[in-house]
Amino acid sequence: MLKKRRSKISSKSKAKNLKKYFDTSIAVSESLLKKTLLQSQLLSSFISPTQNGESSHLTGASPDNTHGFMVSLENLQKARAVTEHQYLTTLVMEIHTHTRLDLNPNPEFDSIRAIFYSILNDVPGNSGNIVGAIAIILDDPVSFQNSLLCCNNNCDIVFVDSEVGLINKFIEVVKKWDPDIIGGYEIQLLSWGYLLERAHVLNMNLHSELSRAELKFNASDDDTNSDLKVTGRIVLDIWRLMRHEIALQSYTFENIVYHILHKRVPLYSFRDLSFWWEQTNPVYRHRTFNFYLIRVTGMLELFERLDLIGRTSELARLFGIQFYEVLSRGSQFRVESMMLRLAKPLNYISVSPSVQQRAKMRAPEFLPLILEPDSQFYVDPVIVLDFQSLYPSMIIAYNYCFSTCLGRVELLGQNTPFEFGATQLKENPKLIDKLLRKNLIVFFALRRGVCQAKS
Repeated sequence: MLKKRRSKISSKSKAKNLKKYFDTSIAVSESLLKKTLLQSQLLSSFISPTQNGESSHLTGASPDNTHGFMVSLENLQKARAVTEHQYLTTLVMEIHTHTRLDLNPNPEFDSIRAIFYSILNDVPGNSGNIVGAIAIILDDPVSFQNSLLCCNNNCDIVFVDSEVGLINKFIEVVKKWDPDIIGGYEIQLLSWGYLLERAHVLNMNLHSELSRAELKFNASDDDTNSDLKVTGRIVLDIWRLMRHEIALQSYTFENIVYHILHKRVPLYSFRDLSFWWEQTNPVYRHRTFNFYLIRVTGMLELFERLDLIGRTSELARLFGIQFYEVLSRGSQFRVESMMLRLAKPLNYISVSPSVQQRAKMRAPEFLPLILEPDSQFYVDPVIVLDFQSLYPSMIIAYNYCFSTCLGRVELLGQNTPFEFGATQLKENPKLIDKLLRKNLIVFFALRRGVCQAKS
């Protein structure tokens, strides 16, 4: 018993000594860690001082991106392509509809209660964006106007009596500012497309009113799945543009604003927005009002942060193409535009074959194509490989030029013009003999009937 008691006492004393040792070692290690951390912070402050005064003074302990933003804020501010004014007017618009319970807005049944818009006029002396709203008076005119006028002092609010008057008032705003670019986050759902379809239900030809040129247009003949086009104006569907700017799993307005503008904005259902707007209490109506103001002002902030209009305008000048073609066309179209610029000083014009000429052309012997997979469910991942600037790369690699075109072998040596693609070509027989003597024509056994020459 005595030995067991002594062993228990000795084990307890060893545990106490071990605990004291670890406590002292941890305290020493913590002091050393704090000391090294302070030294590193002091050295970093002298070597590379932080440019942003609002950032944390602790460097090295926290990651650069603590909230999982997909776009860095500092890099975008240095990526402006144009620092001068573009002299372009941009108008973005969102509409508020009276929906039925939990259903999505339908232009055939759901009327428009209000239109919210924001205008960016990129001219010298512009003080800022113009924010406005057009609303239909629902109940007592005085109480309804007071409930909205107290929401935002910087918003120009106009009140009308009917939905037709609402649309006509918005047409006056468009004609007054005459925007070059019109846009919305979801064009067909809650923006210009919905407005055009709702105007058609009310027997109004809104498309001709919004266009800069007079034309005959019937909304029933328009394809709802096609891109919305307004004559004389550039129509931008913002969520489609964001797909090419940033890679995300969700392209909702709230998620885009979070990753690009680093802000949190609320998301409400159509049922809640309609319920709050119909209430006489200004507190509820205030939520719906601010919800749409955040959306229209946020879209212009996205344009400003990404410098989308400036970059697109600069690329349009560089390639010599239109503004919307920079966003919708591929790299081959840009290369052709630059080649046309080079050909014009040389007094050359490009061939523009008609439909009949293309139909009479001989079928190509070799044509690179992209094999697309069938539209079905695949358990394993599917990889689709595409060519990046295939034809310009081939022209550069093999030194192809219009002056090296000889045509087919069976047609060479003739004194008369022969068929060459969609046009005609005439080669001098002396030039063919000269190329053959100097061995400048290479015949390929695998590609019979085709001869190539390099200049």
